[in-house]
Amino acid sequence: MAKSFRQRLADLDKQHKTDLANKEKDRAAAHAKVNAELTDTQRQAYIGRMQQQKDIPNQLRQMGISGGGSETTLLGAETNYQNRRALNEKSAMARRSEIDRSADEDLRILKSTHTDRRLALQQQADQEELDTYKGTLARFGSLDEINKEIRRLRKLGRDDLIPYAQLQKQAIIDKEKSASATSSSSGGSSGRSSSRSSTASSTKPSSKPKPSFWGQFRAMLQKAAKANKGNTRRSKPRRSNISRPKRFYGR
Repeated sequence: MAKSFRQRLADLDKQHKTDLANKEKDRAAAHAKVNAELTDTQRQAYIGRMQQQKDIPNQLRQMGISGGGSETTLLGAETNYQNRRALNEKSAMARRSEIDRSADEDLRILKSTHTDRRLALQQQADQEELDTYKGTLARFGSLDEINKEIRRLRKLGRDDLIPYAQLQKQAIIDKEKSASATSSSSGGSSGRSSSRSSTASSTKPSSKPKPSFWGQFRAMLQKAAKANKGNTRRSKPRRSNISRPKRFYGR
């Protein structure tokens, strides 16, 4: 199971503390070594001085030197001893300074590396969180839902996620506009088709046009003519009711 961001960060900080502690141990061990070597060097110098003080009187007597000469020689030996001790101290101090300089540089590198790793881990966690959040945006399918989500982010102070929610909102708006345009286009096309169909049907001539008045009259005359053509018997002319005027003849 993958560790959470907090667990990975805790492990990183724990390792960093261990590295710092180890570096301080190395510094302390280096200082202890210098001090031990200095102590041994100073002891050797002291032993050398004591041996020299013991041998100087015999050497001076063999050389026939006594009195103030022997005191001057002893004083010079003491001065040389003190100078040697000072040189030993100076050398040890220079080594301690070098140890501290090197240790401080190592600590600086460790801290810088730890800061970079922490930042990289934070960026990785942020990216993982962002990817996860982007995947959840698809569940917001309406403007009401995405507006509610934007208000929630503002309340939480997650201004870094609001732009992605805004993108989802714009996608929803574009989708609704596209669906509305498609619906309007489909409705308009069907309406125009129906209108054209009705217009065409109203203007299309009938296969059997209705005859006009004169056409009907002509057809009636033709029918009557056909009926009379078959009747060969001539009818008597009717006698006029108008009486002829009487002729008056002379008597």
